[in-house]
Amino acid sequence: MDRHRDSIVYQEALNKVLWDKMQVNRTKELLRDIQDGKINLKVTPISPIGAEGLENRKELMNPDRASHTILMALKARLENYRMFLICMNCGSTSRFRIKNLKERLSCRKCSGNMLAAVSGHDRRLRVIVEKKIKGKGKLNTDEKKELRGLMTNASLVREYGRRAVVVLSGRGIGPKIASRILSKLHTDEYDLYRDILRAEVTFARTHQFWA
Repeated sequence: MDRHRDSIVYQEALNKVLWDKMQVNRTKELLRDIQDGKINLKVTPISPIGAEGLENRKELMNPDRASHTILMALKARLENYRMFLICMNCGSTSRFRIKNLKERLSCRKCSGNMLAAVSGHDRRLRVIVEKKIKGKGKLNTDEKKELRGLMTNASLVREYGRRAVVVLSGRGIGPKIASRILSKLHTDEYDLYRDILRAEVTFARTHQFWA
């Protein structure tokens, strides 16, 4: 509310609720019936649909200047997130929680440092890397595009280490956005998390309109 106060959107929403949606007399009757015991209230766990609504609301309504508490929560969520590393040199994969990663990363199998950080164990991505490494068939147009993204991803991990994986684990953050975030000068880690939060909020607002 503070973010949108005194705006046209705020005033329209207020008018809609007060004059179009709210039924004062029926609300009085409902509250009176609750007080008199005619209506019983039962608290139940939140439904999946309700939980989704709350999650989206938090993403869309984060304040412009995120508080320390919000950034701490974001950090905790990302550090507990599970990611996969795909070695662009030998094609091997490993799964991990971000909080358990070292600052500088290398492949456990071949010691290579070109590792792409991806969410989910996508067999399709492994096939693309194997085609590139072992020449198992030609890459189609979409696969070539995916491979370029994986190479950019791996380059970020090689240059920025664990910090790149943290950024890439953000919702809707691909190599292009991650590169933009990582190239900025951050005075402390919370400056970094603030940029991740902004990118997540932008993704939450716009991804439904993507073709």
